[in-house]
Amino acid sequence: EKQGGKENLERAQEMYERSLEISKELAEKKGTNQSLIELGLSYGRLGRALEKQGEEPKLKRAQEIYAKIRKIFKELMVSKETSGNLREESIIYRNAGEILEGLGGKENLETAREMYEKSLEIAEKLAVEEETALNLLYLSKRYEEVGNICVELGGDTNLRIAGEMYKSSLKVREELAVKEGTSEDLLNLRNSYARA
Repeated sequence: EKQGGKENLERAQEMYERSLEISKELAEKKGTNQSLIELGLSYGRLGRALEKQGEEPKLKRAQEIYAKIRKIFKELMVSKETSGNLREESIIYRNAGEILEGLGGKENLETAREMYEKSLEIAEKLAVEEETALNLLYLSKRYEEVGNICVELGGDTNLRIAGEMYKSSLKVREELAVKEGTSEDLLNLRNSYARA
């Protein structure tokens, strides 16, 4: 059984290596924030697969990969400064949070939370400026992300904040279900009730 687990981890590593090569090629060709984000996420998947194997050379390589992810995070923060587009800025914050959350560790999780909160702040502005179904759904998802990271961080204060975030998400989903009434809105509302 242990051998099978090791083989599965090695197979996962191989697949993540292939995925990373494609992500690198796309990042070179496209040069967009999205391709940079995908590259960071690909590095993260590979790093975690290497780390799970627990062998010294693989652990060392995982640390090198995590350093590359931090560099991508810094590049995203610079590109955010020049984007001039609120939605794109919010997406950059959100994806930077996801990259950092994937690295794990309390410090990375705290920074990921900050990124999610900045993304949420912009989503709230967008929803106030233009109360479209798309902006409301986007807002609801940002509330959920902040709630999820607070649960992951744990502690009474974080759990209280998570509850508030889930309730805010639910409120937005209820508003959407009343306004739009599509089956997708109703499914999202059902899922939000389960979290709140």
